[in-house]
Amino acid sequence: MDVVREEQAAFREEMDSVKSKIEQIFEAIQALARREEEARVAAAARNDALVQGVALQSGPSVPIPMTYTQLLPYLIQNRTVVPRALPPIPKPHKPWSVCLQQRTSEDQSSMLSYNRSIPET
Repeated sequence: MDVVREEQAAFREEMDSVKSKIEQIFEAIQALARREEEARVAAAARNDALVQGVALQSGPSVPIPMTYTQLLPYLIQNRTVVPRALPPIPKPHKPWSVCLQQRTSEDQSSMLSYNRSIPET
């Protein structure tokens, strides 16, 4: 009987140890979840500020020591900027040109007026 009680006591101690480890793991998971939520809220606040046009700056802005013309080749070389072809320029509309649909409708209306002017025999 004493052996059974000793085994039960050892089992209880082992279970208590496992419970405390599980609690530590659970607390660590909760801490990570809190940090992720705080990071998500901070990122959302930064995005909201940028959308509203308010730039979050750590200090005064410093102008770059070169022109954009000089900077562009470096940006292309570092693949920060990727140049692409411009779309074709549309041809200007010529007000004196008439589209085919207008032309055919005008031809049909003139044909109708011509047919009405001819007397039937």
